[in-house]
Amino acid sequence: KRRKKGEITKLKEKLWQLCRQIIKARYGNSCYTCGRVVPDGKGMHTGHYITSSLCSVAMRFDLRNLRPQCYHDNINLSGNWPAYQKAIEAEMGEDFTARLIAENAATKGKVYTEEWFTNKIEEYSALLK
Repeated sequence: KRRKKGEITKLKEKLWQLCRQIIKARYGNSCYTCGRVVPDGKGMHTGHYITSSLCSVAMRFDLRNLRPQCYHDNINLSGNWPAYQKAIEAEMGEDFTARLIAENAATKGKVYTEEWFTNKIEEYSALLK
């Protein structure tokens, strides 16, 4: 028997959809790491600089950690990390990745409440208006 999704799981899904919409609106349909353009945007992913398996909950949904990537770079090349780092440091500054990594370490292992997710959803929803 399948379990019902919990409230936090539903909030995570909603927040992730907002993240995807914001990243697509900001960066369009070209892969951040290889430059491949996908005219209709199909097959584009929202990739993480600090991979989702290693990042804290806060960093998983942090727009500074997210960029559009093609399927090949995000899945087949596991995010194409060297190209991702080069591109994000060119965009945000050379010390940016070190700051992200430090912030990830500081927020890892914390408990995030429904209120945290709801507040983040409200914040990101306002960005799309």
